[in-house]
Amino acid sequence: MKSQRQLLARTVIMLITLVLAFIAFRVQAQDCVDSIDSTTKVEHFRINNNGTVLDTRRNIEWMRCSVGQTWQDGKCAGTPHVMSWEKALATAEASQLKEYNDWRLPTIHELSSIAELRCQQPAINLILFPATFTGDYWTGTEFADNSDMAWLVNFSYGENHTAKKSTSAAMRLVRSAHR
Repeated sequence: MKSQRQLLARTVIMLITLVLAFIAFRVQAQDCVDSIDSTTKVEHFRINNNGTVLDTRRNIEWMRCSVGQTWQDGKCAGTPHVMSWEKALATAEASQLKEYNDWRLPTIHELSSIAELRCQQPAINLILFPATFTGDYWTGTEFADNSDMAWLVNFSYGENHTAKKSTSAAMRLVRSAHR
């Protein structure tokens, strides 16, 4: 009798896990409108094998993964770290990734430039920036009217907005490319 209950309990747990996994997959699925031109075309970027991508139009190099994730086997593994603006600035300044020490938070214009506006959930080109968090990302741009606030880009829909610097958000690093 006890083993039948245990088997039933395991079966129920497995079914619940499968249902939750299916729901999570559906929630994470990117939705794009193919009839709208891409705003972040792959041909404007050079994908490097080291987890970076070069924006050839702006001559800036991006980390393909968010801070907190690691580049492994052509994918971003792990969970993005979220932090306050001040902590994000300090983290960027202390970063010494891929043999460079000049990583920084992007400006509002730079970060907005990688939003893929024909897509949502996330609003980014997943070929260039896989496993992007569908939420807010810090920029290094302060809000001109209030020094307690800074600009963010929300990659759920590619929208820009401001928030208090004490707010937690993810971050993606960028650097000026030196050819």
